[in-house]
Amino acid sequence: MYYAFSTERSLRKHLFEELDHAFPDEVEMYREIRTSAASQSSRHFEDNDSEEIDQRSEPQSVTSISKAPPIILVICYVDVAAFSFLEGIAFNGIGINLVLYLGSVLHWPISSSAANVSFWGGTTYFTPLLGGLLADTYLGNYRTIVISIILYLLGLVIVTLSATIPSLTPPSCDGNSCQPATAFQTFVFFSGLYVIAFGTGGTRAALLPFGADQFNEEKPIEMRKKVSFFSYFYVCSMLGVLFSGTFIVWIQQNVSWAIGFGISTFCMVIASGGFLLGTSTYKLTMPTGSPLKSLLQVLQVIVATGKDNDPVLRKEKKREARREEKPEKAAVIDMVFRRCTGYLEDAQVEKT
Repeated sequence: MYYAFSTERSLRKHLFEELDHAFPDEVEMYREIRTSAASQSSRHFEDNDSEEIDQRSEPQSVTSISKAPPIILVICYVDVAAFSFLEGIAFNGIGINLVLYLGSVLHWPISSSAANVSFWGGTTYFTPLLGGLLADTYLGNYRTIVISIILYLLGLVIVTLSATIPSLTPPSCDGNSCQPATAFQTFVFFSGLYVIAFGTGGTRAALLPFGADQFNEEKPIEMRKKVSFFSYFYVCSMLGVLFSGTFIVWIQQNVSWAIGFGISTFCMVIASGGFLLGTSTYKLTMPTGSPLKSLLQVLQVIVATGKDNDPVLRKEKKREARREEKPEKAAVIDMVFRRCTGYLEDAQVEKT
């Protein structure tokens, strides 16, 4: 065993000497790389040890949420009404009873009412894609939210006015005779609805990431609070749906449609004012660029690697390319390995 070990060591030594003689520059670079890698590895372990000591000595009660916006963080962290709760009341106060409004006030057939409400609802689920693209690429989360709030309030005001001003609604039914809404009345009401659809696209896409940006990911305590923030955010959104589906719907059907829509508008005004008042405390992030560009780059890499996914064939092509570029080096390497193979055969013959 000792003879085989010493033979292997001498073979390695001879191989390295041959390579050093053939490629002195490459071997010197190899030595420098090994030396720098060893020094970096030792520094890495020393830094880890010192970091662990610092973490053990640091008091755990120092960490806190930095600049967390109270209008977005719900119930668990101070302040009055969460934006998600009030926005949920505003949106669902308009949309949850919309088919009944089109049929009883604008005198539309049930089939047409359901079809138009479904199309409008689909638009409200499509616009967050546009809002997220604008926030990530050009505007950032904060600016997207502010612009969306303006559109949101404009649409709510138009819908509320269309239900309040008598000239923007058709007259009440006279027995079984109901006059449908005119083209202008329909245009005013649906223009308000689709402005709301674009306003809610920006808030839904950017509000939750904007709230998450307020937490410091380097602190474990804030990371745990960030997880609870997501839970409270969706809880408050569902509470807004529950409130609008019970109280506001009852107001619309039993008191006045204009008052029901007005409550939704008022809730959005409160949410917008609270959000804008906290502007000086927010941690703002700049847009990071279009995510479509990264997606296209990934697809390009997948297509390029998919054309040649055979590892053996890929290795052979690389070897051929090296030999074509530097044939003299390939010949020297082959000569070195042939010599070492001969030494190994001689060593085996001596051993026998």
